[in-house]
Amino acid sequence: MKILYAAGPGNIVETYRFWKKGEHDPSQVALTYSEQFYQFCKDNEIQGVAISSNENEEYLADDNFVICNKKTPKWLKQGFSYHLGQIYTSIRLFKVAKVNNCDTVIVSNFNDWFTLAILKPFGIKVIPTLHCTFWTTGTKPNGIKSKILYRLNSWFWKNCVSATLCISPECEKQLREICPNLDSPIIQARPTYFSSSFENIKLPSFNNKEFHIIFAGRIEQNKGIFELYDTAKTLEKMHPGIYKWHICGNGNSFSTLKEMINKEQATDYFYLKGHCSRDRMIQYFSLSNLFIVPTRKDFAEGLNKVAIEGVLSRRPVIVSKYIPATDILGDSVIVAEHLESEYLANLIHSYYENVEKYKRSIASTENVRDIFFDEANGWKASLRKAIKSIN
Repeated sequence: MKILYAAGPGNIVETYRFWKKGEHDPSQVALTYSEQFYQFCKDNEIQGVAISSNENEEYLADDNFVICNKKTPKWLKQGFSYHLGQIYTSIRLFKVAKVNNCDTVIVSNFNDWFTLAILKPFGIKVIPTLHCTFWTTGTKPNGIKSKILYRLNSWFWKNCVSATLCISPECEKQLREICPNLDSPIIQARPTYFSSSFENIKLPSFNNKEFHIIFAGRIEQNKGIFELYDTAKTLEKMHPGIYKWHICGNGNSFSTLKEMINKEQATDYFYLKGHCSRDRMIQYFSLSNLFIVPTRKDFAEGLNKVAIEGVLSRRPVIVSKYIPATDILGDSVIVAEHLESEYLANLIHSYYENVEKYKRSIASTENVRDIFFDEANGWKASLRKAIKSIN
């Protein structure tokens, strides 16, 4: 058996180098999926091929692995060209699979899944791993374009898919909605973390005059970063000097946001940290009083890891209603029904001024933390079940 893993945009070559040395990728808080793939192949004496869309193009052949970062051309990422990009990626995966004699392909981060049907006639088994939903939670589009896409994807799952990994129950729910007669296995998989990363994070102080809020992730419009900045400005006007915002990550909107902050002289309370290593992120987790994940309606999130990391840090976590978090995290997260700045400002302030409410939110995190420390719930264990089901 030989497996091709089509990962997302992460630097899987660099992750492999760390794994080879017996180390975890220090740039990530969670155990990366690519590392879990490498370990799965090693444990089962399977040859592995992995390819990502990372911008740092690099090729590595070592022992039983062939690993490649190969960026997707920028012109294939937007508008109608995006769909051409999906076809381009499917053809590229087919070529990689054939050249390396792979009989199974694991694919993440796709939209036009049906374009992967090219693999079926050549006897290549396909295992999608769903990290995003098909549509934003609670807002299924009903336009002609969407209906055609769902119909094509439904045909693909019914006729070409051998098994599916889902990062959240919402992913599975939507898959079963577009393909109700699906008879191939669907297996849930959770992100995996090390308890040692969080064991030194102390409970936040309740007497500090400053209240630190953390946002981590891509600095993009659809991640709600500008709504977050508006909320910060609103809180600064309402309660000057109390709220400090730590924005960790990079993205296409980073420069625009930086210009706005400098122009409006908000640098004394709204801090752009850029991309942070695991150790640095843990430091910000320790400093924080509250996490916020304001993902907008136009991003179909499967399960936000930062929401999980807030819970693991024993902090209140505010998430937008467009994130399917409660079906796993339950009442350990606080669902924001709106993203308007005044609404979010009042919601955040209610946890600052009401200590008992804040403590209850912290206590609720204990109910779910162990789920993400147990590798039996993780992606590698779920992949093992998927491979077993198709052989």
